[in-house]
Amino acid sequence: MLPTTNLDASRTTHNHPRPLKFLVAASLACLFPAVAACDSNTPAAEVCKASSCAAAPIPTCDGNKRLVYAALGTCTETGGTAFSCDYPIVQQQDCTAQAGRICSGGQCVTPLPVPCAEVVCNDPPAPDCDGETARIYAPNGTCDPAIGPLGTCVYPVDSTLSCPTLGRECRDGGCPDPSVTPCDPNPCTVPPAGKCAGGSPQRYAETGTCTRAGTGVTAYTCEYSLNEFAPCTGTTPICGGGACAKATRAPTAGEIVFHELLINPPDQDDLGEWIELFNLTPDALSLTDCLLKDDGNNRYTFTAADKLLVPAQGFAVIGRSAERDDNGGFVPNAVYANFQLGNSKDVVELICGGVTIDRVAWDSETWPVRSGASMSLRAGQTNAAANDNASSWCLSNTPYGNGRADGTPRAANGTCVTP
Repeated sequence: MLPTTNLDASRTTHNHPRPLKFLVAASLACLFPAVAACDSNTPAAEVCKASSCAAAPIPTCDGNKRLVYAALGTCTETGGTAFSCDYPIVQQQDCTAQAGRICSGGQCVTPLPVPCAEVVCNDPPAPDCDGETARIYAPNGTCDPAIGPLGTCVYPVDSTLSCPTLGRECRDGGCPDPSVTPCDPNPCTVPPAGKCAGGSPQRYAETGTCTRAGTGVTAYTCEYSLNEFAPCTGTTPICGGGACAKATRAPTAGEIVFHELLINPPDQDDLGEWIELFNLTPDALSLTDCLLKDDGNNRYTFTAADKLLVPAQGFAVIGRSAERDDNGGFVPNAVYANFQLGNSKDVVELICGGVTIDRVAWDSETWPVRSGASMSLRAGQTNAAANDNASSWCLSNTPYGNGRADGTPRAANGTCVTP
């Protein structure tokens, strides 16, 4: 049988049967009287001599008190063939005196928190949008103990509203009238092109401040703070287009690439077409006298009046219109005339000094052409060879300006999707 433990305020007792080793020793003593006396009462009388009572129980709990027992116990014979070991308690420790601990498993431990025990669910999330559906949450929720170590409040949706039924888009959990709130969301996300003040670059903040100016969706103004940088010196002494450069010159083959194209603006508004160029060199590259053409009759030659300079390792955007609202909220670096991008199939080619700088030809069957989203060159594909391939392009999914179209004009390409 297993030892049993009897707990009281002063001891614990282990009961043991008569050990087999002792019985064998006693039998041998009877065979050799000179060694030990043979007496029928000897095994029972000396049964405790076979035990050292050195198996003290582990600490236990009495309520929130931790009980520690002596390492050595006292043996008591409880019958001719059995004995018990009594272990006195040598320490009683009040666990609650240790910063609210409790006794568990013979140890003073910090109790584990009970999920949701102290969670109050009366602070619902702000209204939001599920696609184009506005959602408002109930003022009171319930705590789910399965979420997080302490439980998490879950709030049911109290009411919904489909914004398209009002001819509007969902914004911040509502369906605002864009003619009433032209600054929501902020359309001032494409700053003007950089410039130079003497030999110092000047660039505008990425986000401007929108101010309502009259009524209607386009009735707003944007104010961008202007930051001036240290004068251009050393290996880049020339300031051009808001950036320091080694020199200002015309480009050679492959030094400027077509980087982003809004071929099919939203609402079939062809005035909103634009082309983004990227300069791979440390020089400011002038496009004066360069020709933009396709394989048909579309062609435009940039003149000195256009002042089209692509900054060193930077961007320039050219478009069909100089009007902010035609372009969805920004003004291009330069405007071309007599040129229109074909949605189903077309070509753009930049020629300077009779040399093709870059050329891209696309078709809507194999290239990512979609209304309202720019065709964006993927990261790592920014060169005049890679951008010949449809697989190097994808559709931008970053809204800009008034939010009618997706793209990143005059900025690094963002995330994009493959149609």
